[in-house]
Amino acid sequence: MEDYRGHPGTTRHQAWHVAHVVATILTPWVLAAYYWRSQPQTITAEAALVADFHTMAAIAASVLLLSTVLLRISGRRIAATVPFAVMWMVALAYSISQMQEYGGEFHCDDDLCMPDFGLFFTAVPFAGAVSFAVLGSAVISRAA
Repeated sequence: MEDYRGHPGTTRHQAWHVAHVVATILTPWVLAAYYWRSQPQTITAEAALVADFHTMAAIAASVLLLSTVLLRISGRRIAATVPFAVMWMVALAYSISQMQEYGGEFHCDDDLCMPDFGLFFTAVPFAGAVSFAVLGSAVISRAA
């Protein structure tokens, strides 16, 4: 991380950056744990779980996108780079599309209906990918 000593008002900025990095790592894991601990018993409950999951994910992606952009404006930082901003924009767009698809009344016209199938295969890998991206960002930032 960057050296903030001697600059007025930097303690607050440094705390914000640390909170941003922690939130960037923990948020996907918290959402993955929420999914894995849920126990929907019906297809309708699975659809509601997907809608709830993506509502929380959209809120988190919005906050992290805003934080990433504001931190990036003040300089290149760990987990506050253009690729992270793009990742949060894509996550936000995807979550909004999933909220629209599974929110409200859900009807399945297929023989095999698994609304949470996408979460099953993506929640933990996404959390892992974000964690590794933060570590890579830290290594690159330290080397620069």
